[in-house]
Amino acid sequence: MRQKKEQEAKGILAIAQAEAEGTRLQVNAFGDGKTYASVKWAENLGPNVKVWGIPTGTPGTTSLMDINGIVKGAFTGAAIASDSK
Repeated sequence: MRQKKEQEAKGILAIAQAEAEGTRLQVNAFGDGKTYASVKWAENLGPNVKVWGIPTGTPGTTSLMDINGIVKGAFTGAAIASDSK
């Protein structure tokens, strides 16, 4: 019984290590963790969510239509950067 449980635990550990390595390779492929997180966030929105881009003027200006500001920088990764500080 104990050997069976140990083998199951080894199998679970091997799967977790393989998934972690896969995630590490994906992060490297995107260039950084911010881009990877933004892509994963967008993938998890679901098929019925529509994201619209609205021009807000020159960089650094504020607009009533600043969608990225409304979602606290989720589109540019600013939310991720500020959360990690």
